[in-house]
Amino acid sequence: MPPGRKIQPIPAFSTQRILQAEHCARLIWTGKSFVKNSLHTSDEQFLEQFSGPVSDFLAGTAQTISFDPDDVHDLVVVSGLKPLFRTWNLIDMRQFEVYLESTVPLLMGRVLTPLELGVFVKDAGRALVSSQYKGKSGYRVALASRLLFFALPGLRLFNFSNDFVPALNLQSRPQVAILTLHELMEQGLLLNDNHLKAIQLPKFSPALNSKNYKHRIVGGDWWQRRVLDLAIKLHFRTVVPLNPLPPRPV
Repeated sequence: MPPGRKIQPIPAFSTQRILQAEHCARLIWTGKSFVKNSLHTSDEQFLEQFSGPVSDFLAGTAQTISFDPDDVHDLVVVSGLKPLFRTWNLIDMRQFEVYLESTVPLLMGRVLTPLELGVFVKDAGRALVSSQYKGKSGYRVALASRLLFFALPGLRLFNFSNDFVPALNLQSRPQVAILTLHELMEQGLLLNDNHLKAIQLPKFSPALNSKNYKHRIVGGDWWQRRVLDLAIKLHFRTVVPLNPLPPRPV
């Protein structure tokens, strides 16, 4: 990072901003967009799709971690990462899954620092790119962060968005920026702790198998991290919500 780079900290948000972000989080939890009048795969369904294979592997009921390619494709589209498709031939999902199989068991039960978690996401971003590729852009950090956010809701992970780089004045290389971002997000989570703890959890759909993630949401801070992520996007205007927003789901 160049000397003199002044990182933009995560601010203490107003109650109004947190409630707006929580409203948006509830919409995408149920599969409704908050930026246009459309439907998409819900956050809860992504939790089911990606936490299930990891939970089964850790429980010993599956020998490998294997994500459905259609689910990965859908996550890329919903997350606004479609430019990745231009170089999708470089993506090696099996290499990424093997990385998780060897690494995730070592992380379970440990208290991890923001830096350790940032390194985990960075290395996962490298594992997504085929080992045959020797170019300079050998990381897919944004995609790795999305996959891990839904696959491991019990770890204090945060979504990395490319639009965070100019907003927070981060280093332009995602594999470097992710290390700083985790430190910043951890500080932002603590700074906004009172507001975030006051928000209610969303309802769980009876149509989905929530056994792999429900206890993590209820007993952890995944929902608070999701709301914080959206509060930052709204604050720095990297997304423009509908005005007015669709009705708030209960």
